Amino acid sequence: MLIETPRKYVTKRLVGNWEKGGGKKKAVELLQKLHADAKTAEAASPASIALKTVITELILHAIEGHVKEICDVLTTAGLARLSLAQSAFADALWLVNLESLEKTMKTELDKLAMEVVKAKLVPKWMLQERLQGEFIERIGFGSAETLRKKEIRVRSYSLFLQQKYNLLREESEGYAKMLTEIFHFMSTPAEQRPDPSVLTMHAQALIGFFDLDPNRVMDLILEGFEAHVSLGTRSNGSPDLDLKLCRDVCDVLSHFKIKAVTAMVGFKLQFYQKDGKHQYLHEGSNKTIITPTSLLRMAAVLIQYGKIKLEALWPYLNPTDQALVKARSKFVTDRIEQAKKVNKANLNSDERKKSVDNRGTQQNFGKNNQKLEILYQLLLIGDWTNASKILNRLEPIMFASDEGVSQVLCSL
Repeated sequence: MLIETPRKYVTKRLVGNWEKGGGKKKAVELLQKLHADAKTAEAASPASIALKTVITELILHAIEGHVKEICDVLTTAGLARLSLAQSAFADALWLVNLESLEKTMKTELDKLAMEVVKAKLVPKWMLQERLQGEFIERIGFGSAETLRKKEIRVRSYSLFLQQKYNLLREESEGYAKMLTEIFHFMSTPAEQRPDPSVLTMHAQALIGFFDLDPNRVMDLILEGFEAHVSLGTRSNGSPDLDLKLCRDVCDVLSHFKIKAVTAMVGFKLQFYQKDGKHQYLHEGSNKTIITPTSLLRMAAVLIQYGKIKLEALWPYLNPTDQALVKARSKFVTDRIEQAKKVNKANLNSDERKKSVDNRGTQQNFGKNNQKLEILYQLLLIGDWTNASKILNRLEPIMFASDEGVSQVLCSL
């Protein structure tokens, strides 16, 4: 315990000879000398440590029943003018209060704190700033509960307040300049397009000058890339990719974290889920939102160039693996039941409608199956490495039976 440690500077013998032996005068001179040395030294210097040690020892003597004598020393030494000593005194009070003190010692500690404020040796705000809530409440400087609420509010403000701009309307000039840079870069022909480092440098300058949100800037780069990723369609149906643009954009995106790029693309894909409908559509609208081909193609290109990990993007895609397995099991069960009914007639039935033979019908994987569409786009751009991962992962689903996928597989 701190109370039991040997006193190096202000010893018990010095306190015992306070008036007659000149103990008070020696303590005052020591405090003034150490403050003068610490004022010109660094915070962790021996002089600063010695000053803090002396003040701590004075407080320990005070709580042992010498509050009046210690207050006289602090007043005579001119503590009100010694800024370093004031700060050290407040810190030492905080430290001593952490000790497991007896009730009488705590009472003396509270008395010392109130006396130094009453004598204007230490400002009240400094103790309110440094001491614990229950200590402040004991000496009548405030409420512990009020302090706790304010502390929670300040912590929440410092940790969760968004200092960056997220919306275009909040910093229209900065985002307008950023959009101009991005779409000028994307729309410039390959032979005239500047080096991707130029776009990176301009983007960093605009982010710093207008305090733009880097994640929002990344979103704008992805939007521009999605709009320009494909030059058209070749005669065999595969996309005519601007390969130089793909490399340049991936070079720019390399300055962002892969996890952030994956999350951004994943959120874009999740927008087009909700069973083909979306909450932003007007109530009663008959429109459906299907994942655009440009977004799927951009995601496939980013996967191919290693800017997105397929495994990291997989949880964002719709539907889930469990839903696909369940749909496949239902499809197989239905086909088995239909096969059993072939060439059978129900003579007791009044129905005259002819049954339809669906033995050759392929499974319908859905119009908004993002996993199937990602597979299709990977095959179109020739990324067999990642496409085979999907086929192996969902082997029981038999994605290869889809008409579009099977045609692309046959053309590889």
